[in-house]
Amino acid sequence: MHIDFVEIANFRKLINVRIGLSKEKTVFVGANNSGKSSAMLALRYFLVERERKNISFNDFSLTHWPAINAMGESWTEAKAAGEEIPASNWHAVVPFIDV
Repeated sequence: MHIDFVEIANFRKLINVRIGLSKEKTVFVGANNSGKSSAMLALRYFLVERERKNISFNDFSLTHWPAINAMGESWTEAKAAGEEIPASNWHAVVPFIDV
């Protein structure tokens, strides 16, 4: 089986990226701080089962932290008021990889 491409979103600096994979070799080239290591780590989380348990809050994209904090605050306020916890837009902020 050959994977032609992967899409990574909401993972560290990678908001939405599509990476084409060669049948022979794929080389990541880019400036410092461009997301090469983040892409490799996302692939490791997907491909190496024991790595999956290592995902942490720091793997969520920094740009989404305000939205995540707002969701948490709305949950806290709802719980304190005895209300039902509101539905959240998690799919917009949760890291994912698609093959």
